Amino acid sequence: MKIKTFTRMLLELGIAGGTALEIGLGYYGSTHFLWRSLFDRVITIEKNHERVRAFGSSTRKYYDKWVLGDSRSYFIIGLSCEPTVVSNVYGCCIEGKIDLLFIDGDHACGSVLTDWLLYQGLVRPGGIIALHDSLLAIPGYYGVPAFIDQLKAGKIDGKPRQINNIEFSKSLGIAWYQQV
Repeated sequence: MKIKTFTRMLLELGIAGGTALEIGLGYYGSTHFLWRSLFDRVITIEKNHERVRAFGSSTRKYYDKWVLGDSRSYFIIGLSCEPTVVSNVYGCCIEGKIDLLFIDGDHACGSVLTDWLLYQGLVRPGGIIALHDSLLAIPGYYGVPAFIDQLKAGKIDGKPRQINNIEFSKSLGIAWYQQV
């Protein structure tokens, strides 16, 4: 439900076409599948090669043919903070700008901060930066809410952000803002 609301918001703001960068494919790759329907190119950073392989097999079954070789999906295997991964992401970005950054990798506060610091500069003015699992707080593991609080207060780079929330329970949500 929350992803449907988020998708509707992207369409209303005219954030479609162009390039999406997602950090974390997840177990099923559902967001990559969704981003392919909205964006011309989707770059996904995933640390687990088997998840990418399983996603490829699932899409082959769905379409009854191999579709991931169409130059619309790019998978970069590794941790989002590894220098080779960062270099590959920057190399994949046409003109150095993306329309959507969807952070859904490691949910520890320090990891979210690292992903944000490494990739938020790629988002074009007017593009969207979104953080998944924005309400789930478990000390030592899920620190997305703590990062969002710091971002709102301007404690990261001195620029407070107006964060929008899509909430559907006490623990599930997507926080997002538009890049200036």
